[in-house]
Amino acid sequence: MARAGRLVCGLLLDVHASMGEEGLKQAKECLTYWLRGRLIQTGKKDAGLVLVGSDATHNEMAEEMLDGYDNICVSRPLSNADVTLYQEIDKSVLGGTGGDVLSGIIVACSLLTKAVGTGKMNKHIVFATDAKTAVIDVEQIPSVADFLNSSDIHLTLFGLGFSGDNETQDMGQTECLLRDLVEQVGGELRVVPKTGDLASMRRENPMIRSVAAACNVYKGKFEVAPKMEIRVVSFPGVKLAKVPPLKRLAPGTAGGEVREQRWYQLDDDKGQQVDEVQIRKAYMYGGEYVVVEDELKDKIKSVCPQSMKFHCYLPRKDIKPHYLCSEAVVVVADPAYPEPSGTAFSSMVSAMVDDDLVSLVRWVKKEKANPEMFVMYPVIDTKVPHYSLRAVRYAWKEDTRCPKAFPPLAADTVSDAAKEAASGLISALMLPSKGADLLAPEAYPANPTLQRFWDVVHHKALHPDDPTPAQGDHITECFRQDQSLWDKALPTLKRLREACPLEDVAAQKEKRQAGGSVIDPSKLESSTASASGAGSSKDGVKEEDKDDVKRDEGRKDVKGVDDAVVGSSNGGQGKAPPEIPPDVPPSIQEKPSPPPQKGAEGGEGGRKEPAADDGDNDDLFGEDDF
Repeated sequence: MARAGRLVCGLLLDVHASMGEEGLKQAKECLTYWLRGRLIQTGKKDAGLVLVGSDATHNEMAEEMLDGYDNICVSRPLSNADVTLYQEIDKSVLGGTGGDVLSGIIVACSLLTKAVGTGKMNKHIVFATDAKTAVIDVEQIPSVADFLNSSDIHLTLFGLGFSGDNETQDMGQTECLLRDLVEQVGGELRVVPKTGDLASMRRENPMIRSVAAACNVYKGKFEVAPKMEIRVVSFPGVKLAKVPPLKRLAPGTAGGEVREQRWYQLDDDKGQQVDEVQIRKAYMYGGEYVVVEDELKDKIKSVCPQSMKFHCYLPRKDIKPHYLCSEAVVVVADPAYPEPSGTAFSSMVSAMVDDDLVSLVRWVKKEKANPEMFVMYPVIDTKVPHYSLRAVRYAWKEDTRCPKAFPPLAADTVSDAAKEAASGLISALMLPSKGADLLAPEAYPANPTLQRFWDVVHHKALHPDDPTPAQGDHITECFRQDQSLWDKALPTLKRLREACPLEDVAAQKEKRQAGGSVIDPSKLESSTASASGAGSSKDGVKEEDKDDVKRDEGRKDVKGVDDAVVGSSNGGQGKAPPEIPPDVPPSIQEKPSPPPQKGAEGGEGGRKEPAADDGDNDDLFGEDDF
């Protein structure tokens, strides 16, 4: 029997012969992908598996001699969801042509309701099908929709090879019926192309963590004015997701967790052990330790009752974004008090949006907690419609870190050509294009670190002895640069480089590390030109070898760069720096040459290597970019 608070789901897999081996494999991936996203989340879950179109018949409806439930098999009854459920999905095989998809949904509903009872649960039915088999009794669809709505069961349909939204003429009868059913129950339809890898085609990555509505941050009164309060409730809106910590387990696959034993020793006497109860806590003040006991530490805290009090309104533009220092919290009117709190709250949010205002609020989330200052941003979702405030903590004076004032930039150092070129570059790199939404759910970037972590954990759970799989494309493309976007911006990049001439940063850095003055790039260029023009035709060295020799000579010693600069300003005396061929990539240009062997040029002890490059000298507008 499923317990209160659990997620219960019935997984429905279409195994009709029309699916084919590739279609069945993709349907399994759909269910596995959906289930994996739920197993990642905290809390316990129950799940069952129902096969539609199987050769075997095993369900309570058929056992009660009801018609229309043949070739439907409950492969796994509703039980605790774990890794073995993946294995049950994976071993499913193709069946025949019998079995009604609508009857399969009814069996899955019965599976959930009988196991759950009347308790409040998060009930889901997830169905993966290509909708190629006919529905036997079409008249049952309204009854099924009413049952799903009354039982509060959410339906998710993975439509393999379903038509696009504008391709209604290509839809089959079963596909149309299933689409109507999803729309009637407010479910979710995920169209999956019949060809290609699911990982690269899916519109979203597996969920890392969801926040249940019951996990509210604050539930109480919002004092918007003296003697005027609105009942509100708040939930986490944006919360940092982290890789979970590792657990210490006893040897063996089923070993229990092991607690960590800590030992305390004095710094000045390594052999003396100190009991934890003897350790005292103190603050350093004026060079002395001020002992503070736990009871006194609690008294130091400012005692504040749980409250949310309005401070003032101010224009949105007056908020300093760099003072926002927390994750976002969603504040809404308490659904238990729709009137008058709901109306007053919605009216306040609407007025703030119209006047482009935000509000400062003094908020104590829990009893005896520290008071914090929050900025409330009004948000209106016109599709629902829904009115809310997004609260972000604002810094107190002690939280700010004020650097020294930067010197002002002289106005004459920014030319009109440079500003025009920079503006053109920004316009060319604007993404998304008109009418698109980069932050829409289907395009919102997922955290590649967490996605990769759970991919490896999932693979390790199913195949503990196999090597770690390669990172998938759906992870690497998370923040991959759009090549077409950069190609479009190429002309503006050239104009910006012409308006803002760049200097030889690598040469200047070598000069600074050698302790000399800053190198003049113009002198380097003149010295390079004179050195490249000089040479003898009697040495018999090929042109390619000359370039290698010059590059090696120019890197013999950091001091050689100093001599080149001095020589270029004294009639060409001294050795000029090497000319680097324009076709050599910047990453190769910056790498120091390997040290010579003993007896090679540079003497018995070899030559002095230039200082290591820390990677900060990349030329973003190098010749290769154009």
